[in-house]
Amino acid sequence: MPDAVIGSKRYLLIAVLAGAILSYGTSYLLGGGPDHNNQEDSTEDAVTALQAALAAKEQELNRLRSTLHQTPAVSPNATAELCRQVITNRNAQHSGPKVDGVLVIKDIETVSDNDRRSYSEKLNELLAGAPSPDKVAVASKVIFDLARNPNDLPDYTLQAIYNSQSDTTLRRVIAQVLSQRGNNTLLNTQIGELQGRLKSERPVERQSALSQLGKLRSATAAEAILPYLHDPDLDVRLDALSALRETGNQQHVGMVEMMTNDPDPAISSLAIDVANSLKNLSLNARTTPTSADIEANLPSLASQ
Repeated sequence: MPDAVIGSKRYLLIAVLAGAILSYGTSYLLGGGPDHNNQEDSTEDAVTALQAALAAKEQELNRLRSTLHQTPAVSPNATAELCRQVITNRNAQHSGPKVDGVLVIKDIETVSDNDRRSYSEKLNELLAGAPSPDKVAVASKVIFDLARNPNDLPDYTLQAIYNSQSDTTLRRVIAQVLSQRGNNTLLNTQIGELQGRLKSERPVERQSALSQLGKLRSATAAEAILPYLHDPDLDVRLDALSALRETGNQQHVGMVEMMTNDPDPAISSLAIDVANSLKNLSLNARTTPTSADIEANLPSLASQ
């Protein structure tokens, strides 16, 4: 309870007491007659009772003050963790029952006389509405498995799924699979969208965009990362180095080596590690996402 509220209650009680005393005093002065002594006794009793009530209220107010000042403050981290738990619980309640990913993949990829649906039809049915993370993981794995089978899973089907879904991982997998097939349209679209997010004034937003660019495993994405090796924010520079290690190749070594003498030891040590990693990759590496690159960032499948 705020001190202002406590103080106002105290002043109200004092005002009540003062009013009562004034009322009884006036009665005493204007009274007289045979009831004069009785009125005097009544006034003294009333004053005594009000004083006792005021003392009791004062004790209660002191107790409330003590409780108020002794209550520990909730730290920002604790508040953030509480919010995270609430969001997690809410998502769990609305995501529906868990899907056994392995069994669902087997069902989608199995051709039988009893199920004449195409792979495209099965995927669209799986992703209908607002798919849970489990279903997104299943769809990502099926699309990866059928990457080299454009007859079974045509490009236009992948394009339609990409346009209808918002999950960043699923969209990235589709863009990478189409890139493997020689169509870089969606991959370039993703790079362009992430470049837009890199212009954010919020460092955390730039960091998120850099992380997504690194997962594309495309040397083209590396070109979008390079300017942020010199970002004014230290954490953004560190994330830019890490993203470049994930998606760059030998042509980017020179830019990284310039940072190996950075006065900040975190930057210099990471730059040395990134430069050594990129030296092992040819100039043609990561011009097209490999199957290993895509598989490395597939979402985990739930199983029962």
